[in-house]
Amino acid sequence: MTVGIVEDDDTLRAAFTQLVDGEAGMSCVGAFESAEKALDALPGRKFIFTNGSRKHAEAVTARLGVSRHFADICDIHALEYIHPKPMREAYERFARAHGVIPRQAAMFDDLPHNLETAHRIGMTTVLVHGLTEHPEHQAMAGWTELPAHIHHRTETLAPFLAEIDAALADSRSAPSSADLTLESRPAKLSFA
Repeated sequence: MTVGIVEDDDTLRAAFTQLVDGEAGMSCVGAFESAEKALDALPGRKFIFTNGSRKHAEAVTARLGVSRHFADICDIHALEYIHPKPMREAYERFARAHGVIPRQAAMFDDLPHNLETAHRIGMTTVLVHGLTEHPEHQAMAGWTELPAHIHHRTETLAPFLAEIDAALADSRSAPSSADLTLESRPAKLSFA
């Protein structure tokens, strides 16, 4: 279900906030130790960019045990309720507020349409594929290839992050260009 609030109505905003801040569905969220380790090793600032509320994002990350890894949360309040993902204005506001340079950033999302705008503004995109009853998740089950706006896809986030960390470690320990002969070529890394 998607909820959009476009009127400047405090009653509607309060009701929406109460809905997304609730504990509904939290019983299935638990500690995510493998993601904790992978996030710990991954360089760079990390943010949560959500159409939900900060309070809900904080509750989920606390239950997952990964809160400390995120520099900030850009939520529906910061987007003034009328600029949610996938609107371009949402991404531009997020990037400006946090000093994010899109071509130097990656966007992870479980909905393909939220990655379209991220791709258009220059971000690397990663689809974290979950199979739920959501219509977009159901449609993904029939894909034979990724759409052009999705650069990478993973069904399990922690191993994917660990793979990125390993690739970064390999690149840090690789010989400098002065050490390479004409015959040697660095391996091309792919996270598909």
